[in-house]
Amino acid sequence: MKAAVYFEHVDIVTVALLDLSFEILLYYLRRAVAGTCAFSTIRRHCATHEKIQAFNWYRFKDADLPAAGIKIKYAKEIYEYLTIVDVCDNNAAMKHIKLIKQVYDRAVENGYQLINPLHKFKCTYIEPEPAALEMEDILKLINTDFGDSLNEKRDAFIFSCFTGYAYEEVRRFTYDDIYTGLDGKKWLRIARTKTINTGGFTERVPLLPIAVDIIERYKSHPCRLVSNKLLPVASNQAYNSDLKIIARTCGISLDLTTHDARHTFATTITLENDVPLSTVVRC
Repeated sequence: MKAAVYFEHVDIVTVALLDLSFEILLYYLRRAVAGTCAFSTIRRHCATHEKIQAFNWYRFKDADLPAAGIKIKYAKEIYEYLTIVDVCDNNAAMKHIKLIKQVYDRAVENGYQLINPLHKFKCTYIEPEPAALEMEDILKLINTDFGDSLNEKRDAFIFSCFTGYAYEEVRRFTYDDIYTGLDGKKWLRIARTKTINTGGFTERVPLLPIAVDIIERYKSHPCRLVSNKLLPVASNQAYNSDLKIIARTCGISLDLTTHDARHTFATTITLENDVPLSTVVRC
């Protein structure tokens, strides 16, 4: 990386787009280490950094393009590359472009750029149709033995279905997040990822019997013995990839993702178990 991006007297013409992208990566890395942002933010910016490199080589045969030379046409061309060559869907491509716009916004704030050339490019998203499993499909997942590795992903998914927590929350749960409520039953509490260290709220959810059973299943697993984690949770990419294998094995037609578990909780599980949405306490 060019040292120029660290100095206020930097010659704007000499700064490369990848320099600016790398600078924002370092910024979020420092914040993540300090505990003021999630490491998932870094992963997203890393992925976008790699897309910029790949596109620049594909389109210009050079990854080191001067940031000041980029025009709004760049956003349109990288969108076409991401959706046609890289086979991203519309929303994924738009999210990458949104992060590139953030790179330029930060560069303008720091005086590395005079303007954000992508400012007028509007990122448009296609609202996906939320998917939820019926209880029949949930029972298929529960009653099928997929083998140790896939069983772990299945259990994490079912746990999300019966608690409503997202991938990031389930990944960082520890056994200390469980407590006994005034009703004498087990509850789970955690600060939501987006509100850590920002004065946010804690969510509390009652643990239904199947969620308790899954937790007990891993009491002797290395994830619990070594790091006190509630469950062994794979990387989001591996998790989503294996969920599709799990669904096909069970004859479930949905293209399962980790997010489908939250929607299943909000519909099927709460209705089947008479759990009102008001049970999720924010304080």
